Amino acid sequence: MSLVVKDLHFSYGDHQVLNGVSFSLQKGSLVSLLGANGSGKSTLFSCILQFLTSYEGNIELDGINVADLSTKERAEKIAYIPQSHIPVFNFSCLEVVLMATQANGSFFHLPGEEDEELAREMLKRVGLIGFEDRGYSRISGGERQLVLIARALAQGSKFLIMDEPTSSLDYGNQMRILSMIRELANEGYTIFLSTHHPDQALLFADEVILLHDGMIMAQGKAMEVLTSENLSTIYSLEIDVVPLVNGGMSTCIPNEVLRER
Repeated sequence: MSLVVKDLHFSYGDHQVLNGVSFSLQKGSLVSLLGANGSGKSTLFSCILQFLTSYEGNIELDGINVADLSTKERAEKIAYIPQSHIPVFNFSCLEVVLMATQANGSFFHLPGEEDEELAREMLKRVGLIGFEDRGYSRISGGERQLVLIARALAQGSKFLIMDEPTSSLDYGNQMRILSMIRELANEGYTIFLSTHHPDQALLFADEVILLHDGMIMAQGKAMEVLTSENLSTIYSLEIDVVPLVNGGMSTCIPNEVLRER
């Protein structure tokens, strides 16, 4: 599923957050969105998801304006995966995934045997075999994030929006989640995720979009877009991008900058 955003503007009162944002995502691509806090990343996601609707511009999924879609139609096309959280009630992992079936039914839809089988299949798909009856609030942050991915897959959408999916996870769980996301993109899912970690984008993303002061600074291949100059600009800090022996790239803070701090 492809996404095209054209000349998007959004303001909170007199404060303009998005200022003429235009870009496109190709079907089956994994695209990382980077930008400093306050640059407009969450607002951009909220406009695409129609959580915010008082924007100017156009947002299209496979050539269809998302504003023209019903809530049910949008749910069939887009799934949103928030940062992992702990709910007040300790739902089972199976129950959390089953919540996705509500998107494909009426308000009073009750999950049936087929829904439950699908939920079990999606938990297995993300490697959580045997987690069906485990409490969602009693498992690790990485496992909760996998449950949220399973819920999105059960929704049946082929376009996934992820808000900092590895936030607050240890390094091992970050790599497990990102490997799973990369695998989904390889299977044809279109994935748009935000991150504060350029190295993650260098490792896993097909493309990177840099958002700065509510505008697109750059879009393209990670190794072409994530330059020392661009990263230093968006984060207001001197950042070096250095080559690795395996041909990849990584980021670091120069020693003299660290000493100054």
